[in-house]
Amino acid sequence: MTKKRLLGIEISDLGVTAARLSESGAELLPLGSDSLELSGFALLTGKGEVEFGKPAFEQSLTSELAVDNRYWYRLATTEEDSGRKIRRRSQPGDSELAQAHLQAVIEKCLRLEGRIDEVVLGVPGHFKRSKLGWLIQAAQAVGMRVKHVMDSSLGALLSASEVPITGSFAVMDIHWNTAEAVHVVSKNSGLERRDVAEDRVLGLRQILDRLVEGLAKRFIDECRFDPSARPEYAQQLYNQLLAYLSDPNGASVCRLQTGKGAISTDRSALAEMIGNELRGFSDLAGRAVNQATDSRDCTVFFSSRIRLVPGLFEIIYQDYAIKPRLMEKGQAATGAVAFRGALSDNQAVDEPLFHTAVKFEASRERTSQAESMRPGRVYHSGREGILGPTNPTHLLFQGRLLELPEFGGADFAIGKSKSIPSGLAVAEPVKGLAQCHVLLRRKEDGSIELTRNGNNLTWVNGESFSSNDAITLQVGDVLTLGEPVLQVMIVGMARDDA
Repeated sequence: MTKKRLLGIEISDLGVTAARLSESGAELLPLGSDSLELSGFALLTGKGEVEFGKPAFEQSLTSELAVDNRYWYRLATTEEDSGRKIRRRSQPGDSELAQAHLQAVIEKCLRLEGRIDEVVLGVPGHFKRSKLGWLIQAAQAVGMRVKHVMDSSLGALLSASEVPITGSFAVMDIHWNTAEAVHVVSKNSGLERRDVAEDRVLGLRQILDRLVEGLAKRFIDECRFDPSARPEYAQQLYNQLLAYLSDPNGASVCRLQTGKGAISTDRSALAEMIGNELRGFSDLAGRAVNQATDSRDCTVFFSSRIRLVPGLFEIIYQDYAIKPRLMEKGQAATGAVAFRGALSDNQAVDEPLFHTAVKFEASRERTSQAESMRPGRVYHSGREGILGPTNPTHLLFQGRLLELPEFGGADFAIGKSKSIPSGLAVAEPVKGLAQCHVLLRRKEDGSIELTRNGNNLTWVNGESFSSNDAITLQVGDVLTLGEPVLQVMIVGMARDDA
């Protein structure tokens, strides 16, 4: 039997990383010419084509074409996708850019792997639950067979070493447009995300803007020109500065060179320029640290992006006397694919499910979760784990998640009538779709019951549903209504307080 090829994908507005499961464990795939991350900068050619990656970032200030980096952020943090267009009406909107980004990732992965059987997505804590339905649908539309979606902080911890067996701690990550610190509780039975502290003002974009602004003042004094008035010089500063900060083993002194001269600086001088922002990052970390069981002995796991903010590591350590741990790039992608690899195929798990908690083997004794993984025995979720609910909670339709009724609530109707009091009223014409086509009702045991409202054309998972009797729907069931045109999926999502 051919072994399944698994892929872990970590999504952020900074970029997307991918990991595969090999014989030796989880390893990152090279998505760029010189990078493990496919940059979240989208360069729009004006002909309906989009280029992602480092070249898009390096032209972000000087390109005559549109460059956007906020599409993932907007999709993750807003309730509705406004279909925002960029500069020209012919350019794609947020959801189209995000889907194109995923398409570029899967194409690169397929060139490297040949085929991908299953995908686990890792998304940051600030990703709204209401947008996960769209994300699953978009990923599947480009050929990613999504089996699980999980909080990227948990994914990172699953591949990190020295994770405490018990206690609570924080995972801090910096994105391009925001920063977050996630409070996580570790028990003998597993990991559970409790809270996300987010700051939508702080982010790597603001840090680089502030640093370039400060360096521009030095160029004015020492080289007698103003790079803020010359985009090409400002772009050169951006590119050189980010390259310097991205290299943890680089020189202690950063030399910045433009056509108008050169200046030198170091990390301590850069930290002085962003002193106020450093205090904001420290306060953000403190919000998660203060949630810990014992904040005096709290461990904080920093993503590798911490290196891009000079002085941040030191100031947080000084403020809270914490135990810092630095994680590697793509840790969430490797953890996500390792998580799926540790599940047995016959294990009862609702799919696709958003994991904010994972359960470990009860007899686990080692502190390193990476060392303790045994395929099919370590991680449990869904029906056998600590994560709920396992019953259907939502209806997925065209990227939207519609909440199904509670027990005793009004029936959830699907049809084309605009007067449907509770449910899904389909506006577009669908042949054979009745005014009130089917009804979904929550039973006392928490399951969802489907009944037809008349002799309507209805299929469940491709099989005709012609009986007058009600049937019980399971998570993952697909309903086809009318002539096989309209499809909806029954999904189970974790509770907001999970």
